[in-house]
Order: sequence, then C-alpha cells, then structure tokens
Amino acid sequence: MATWLDVAGFTGYYESEELPIQLDGNGALTKLTWSADEPPGTSVTLYTNVSMNGGVSWSGWKAAVNGGSIPDIYTHSQLTDARVKFRFFLKTDDRAVSPVIREIGFLLEPVIEIENKGDLTIRPEIWITKDGSGDFSIINTSQHNREFKFTSLLDQEELYIHGDREQIETSIPLKYRYANFNDQYLELPYGINILKINGNGKLQFRYEFKRLQA
Repeated sequence: MATWLDVAGFTGYYESEELPIQLDGNGALTKLTWSADEPPGTSVTLYTNVSMNGGVSWSGWKAAVNGGSIPDIYTHSQLTDARVKFRFFLKTDDRAVSPVIREIGFLLEPVIEIENKGDLTIRPEIWITKDGSGDFSIINTSQHNREFKFTSLLDQEELYIHGDREQIETSIPLKYRYANFNDQYLELPYGINILKINGNGKLQFRYEFKRLQA
C-alpha cells in the first residue's frame, strides 16, 4: 500500500508489503534492479529491509544500488523463511514535475557455500541423484566459474564421484559416464567457495581438510 509523506510538497515515499523469499541452499547471489523516469530536478532512491525469521525481526533499512546486490543477503544467509520489503524515496524541486517508478526486479540465485579451512585444494567425494532426465553441473564462482558437468543423465540415476581418484560410478547397469563428463573434477581451493547448481537433483559432499605439515 502506498504511503506518501509530504514534506514541503517536495518529497515522498512508497513502501511495499513484505515479500517472501523462501529459498533452499546456504544463501544466494542477488541482484536488484529498477527503472524510473527522472526528469531534471528529480531523483529516486531505494532502500530495502530484510527479515530472516518470517518478519519477526528486521535488519533495518539499507540504501540499495541499482544493479547491485540486495543489502543484508549473503551467500551464507539462511533464506528458508526470509522476507524483504522496499521503500522508494522520490524527490523533486518543482511541484509540477515528479519522478515515475516503472519497475523493480529481484534476482536471487541459490548457492552452496563451502569454506576450505585447510592449506591445500580439496577434490570432494560427491553423490548426485538426478531428478528428471538431463544435464547437471556445479559451477565454482570462486574459481573463475570452473564447471563440473555431466550431460544426458537419466531420471533418478545415482552418481558417485571420487575426485582424488577420478572415479565415476553410476546406478545404471552396464553404463559408464566418463563420456558424459567434461573431465573437470570439482575443486575447492583454500577459503570460501561459492557453488551454483544447474539442474535438478539431490546432492551430497564428503571431504576433509588437507594441511601442510610444519
């Protein structure tokens, strides 16, 4: 519902209702965009407010940047019960001329965040159960978008991948999946690794940190 505050007739704002997010995953990569007509002498600014517990408590209003990320949502934010609301502030130097908001868009892409606390790069063991036939890939955005990818998997097919041994097993009898693999085993270098998943399925990792001996 729009709420207008007239301060000397030159400023006002519009506040949205609470918008549910509710994404699975460790968090999300986000992007916030909007478009508005801003004649000379006018301006539009946007603030957002985020709740991680269904609207019980809020992070507080933060200024947003057009084309930037949503403030207070990170790759490690738990978003299963998250909500967001926004406020557009409009200003004009002339009562006869005002800015016009055209649209606003929120892009949230679920990700998995894994922190490698060891000294060496990890090649984890991976279990994949494909949901629906098709391709499945994991992109490590922290490693120049290196992609681990299988093509033409079958519905409910189960894959086991041992990265260090470069071993691939499938639940499909008499079937090998090396020809369906791009030969880029998933690697997790030291530090934060942000993984994007393309394709539907269940995913499980097992790994241990590797340290250099003193």
